[in-house]
This record gives sequence, structure tokens and C-alpha cells, in this order.
Amino acid sequence: MSFRLLGIPVEVQGGFLITALLFAFLQRSPTLPGIFASVAVIFVAVLVHELGHALVGRAFGTEPSIVLHGFGGRTIAEGKPLSRGKSILMTLAGPGAGFLLGLLVLAYERTYPPAGLAKEIVKQLEFCTFGWGILNLMPVLPLDGGLVLRDALGPRHGRLVLILSAFFGAVLTVFFLKLNLLFVGILFGISTYQSARGAMSYGEFEAERKAREEMARQRIEMARRSLDLGRLADAVLRAGEAMMLTVEPAIRDDARRIAAAAAIGENNGQRALEILTHLEAASPDDDVLRAQALDVSGDREAGFALLRSSVESNPAGPALEALLRGLVATEQLPQALELARTLELRGDVSALAWFAGELKERGDREEGAQLYEALFRRTGEERFEREARLTRTSAGG
Repeated sequence: MSFRLLGIPVEVQGGFLITALLFAFLQRSPTLPGIFASVAVIFVAVLVHELGHALVGRAFGTEPSIVLHGFGGRTIAEGKPLSRGKSILMTLAGPGAGFLLGLLVLAYERTYPPAGLAKEIVKQLEFCTFGWGILNLMPVLPLDGGLVLRDALGPRHGRLVLILSAFFGAVLTVFFLKLNLLFVGILFGISTYQSARGAMSYGEFEAERKAREEMARQRIEMARRSLDLGRLADAVLRAGEAMMLTVEPAIRDDARRIAAAAAIGENNGQRALEILTHLEAASPDDDVLRAQALDVSGDREAGFALLRSSVESNPAGPALEALLRGLVATEQLPQALELARTLELRGDVSALAWFAGELKERGDREEGAQLYEALFRRTGEERFEREARLTRTSAGG
């Protein structure tokens, strides 16, 4: 069964209904209305929990979807990757939504004391929101508390996360078995076993991960060489291989940038822009690629505007040279000259040196010499003083 709720796709698998029915039959003296009511309570509680994840994920720019399965629910957040902090907030939003529902139910119970089946429904809702929510915050993988622990410690402490998960899982397994809560104890026991097994095999996993990461870096270098040689299809192929070899965000982002550059080389700006939206750790330097993509898409002014904005925020970044080259290519030399004069003390040195050479080639030798002199005063590099002198000499000749 599939539907959309608040614009979010929801899939309810058959296993979820079977598990909900099992819980309903475990009631003391279950009746047919009670069974249906229990299934509805479980459905609402799990759905509200997952909606908490999904709505916060959507607020952070992801495209969430919800799956209700035999072991509860899962929210899948596609698109924009989240920082560790935002990932923690999205994870906590699930139990938070459940607690909020529980408080509303508690307020209703205090205001309008229910009786009969309604009373049973209220009690079950309170247990499914508060009880399950608290259990879900235990620092044991794959519960929300374990995911928060993982994000809080970061990817460099993967083995420690597994060890802590196994430790807390073992403690909770013993605790619930002593309370004769067999089903809960078994669930924590399974989680403990999985975490302990993962911790013991973590060294082998890390060695394999590092080997695959090194292979991915080699593919990235091959992709860059192919891109430089104009072999765009091969560059995309090598970048795709790198993506499949590793989950390292920096390497995967390099692969995406290469694929975007190849799309620009094929004059497919829209494809390049779409690729760049999936960067896991975008930086202002990516504005150059976005501007190029906008240009080949036919929106040159938007590309120029993006570069100007990037130069204003980071004059020493790569956007300055891209903007200067673009202005020169479109015969906007006065605007380029004004920009260079404004940023001669702050702008990227290599970009300004390129523009000074361009001025010399175009016959504006005095302007070029002045820019070289400004670069010499700024950096103290004798090559700029030499270039200024040679530029003026050629002007005098």
C-alpha cells in the first residue's frame, strides 16, 4: 500500500501489518475491536515517528520518503547530504514527534477521561509514543540513539561506536530479560551481536575500505587526465568507477565535479547543474562550474552574476579569473579593467597576472605595466617588476 502524506511518499509493506497484528494478539484477552484498534495505534505511532524524521529532513533540503516494514519504519532522505549536526537533529526529530503526540494524548486523557476501548487506545498510544520513544533513544545501533552516537563521534571513530553499541546493548539485554520482557531482550540481544561482530571485523573492513579509497583516487586522476585531453566519455566513466568504489564524500564530490565539467564540455549545462546539486560538501569554488553550466545553458547573465557574487565574498578564489576571462571574451574590457583595479590588493594573484598579460597582448601596455607594478608591490616577486619593465619597453618601441 502506498500513499502520500504532507507531500511525502509513504509505503506500507505487508510485513508491517503482520507485525502489528502479532502485537495486537499479544494483548491480554484480545477482542476483534481491540485488535483493529491496536493495529491502528501502532500504525499511527510509527508513522508519526517517521514523519518527524521526514519533515525535518525536508526542511534541511532533502527529498524524504517513508517505508513501514516488519521491524518498524525507515525514512530515506535523498538528495542534499546533511552535515553531522543536521543529521543528529533529523534523527532526534522522530522520537520528538512521538513524544509530542504522547503529550497531546496525555492532555486529552486528563481533560476527557476515557473509558472502555477508548481508554485502552489511549494507554496504548502513550506506551507506543513514550515507551518506544525512550527505547529508541538507547545508544544501540541501529536505533535512533545509536545513530546519534555514530554522528556525534564521527566516521573516524567507527569501531568505538560499535564497541559502545555492543556494551550498552548487552546491558539492556540482561536488564530486559531480568524483567521477563523476552521480546525486547531478544531484540537488544540481536543488536548486541551485530555490533560486537562489526567491532571485531572492523580492522578488516577498514583495510578494505582504505584500499578501495586508494583505487578511487587513482580513478579520479585518470578521469582528470581524460578530461584535460578532451576524452569526455572516458572521464565520466572513470569518475563513475570512483563513485562506486568509495563512500568518502571528498572523492565522490571530485567525481561529480568531473562529470559536471564533462557535461559542460558537451554543452549540456542543465545536466551539469543537476549533477552539482548532489555535491555532499559544496564550496564557493564550485561557483565557477555552475557559472559555466549556466553559460552553456544560455543564461550567461546569471553566470556572470554568480561569479560576481563569488568574487565579492572571496576575491582570492578561482572565480576572479573565470570572471575576468568571461568579461574579456565578451568584449567587456573596461569592466574587467575596473574590476582588476579594485581588487589589485586583494584579488587572486594568478588571475590578475593573467589579465595583465592579456592587457599587454591587446596593446593596453601602460595599464598592463601598472597592474604588474601593483602585483610587485603586493607580493615582492621580482618577476612582476620585470614584466612591468618589459611591458613599458615594448610600449615605448
